[in-house]
Amino acid sequence: MNLNKEQAQAISHFNGPALVLAVPGAGKTTVLIHRTANLILNKNISPEKILS
Repeated sequence: MNLNKEQAQAISHFNGPALVLAVPGAGKTTVLIHRTANLILNKNISPEKILS
């Protein structure tokens, strides 16, 4: 899947919570899944510490 600049920024955001607002069909769920995977796999955050 091709991500736009804003989606990539939301996925790589690390300091603090991220709020993702967009119209239906814009890829919010995809961003949420990629962000969660990034936190677990690349930032060594325990899944129990992530609230989605």
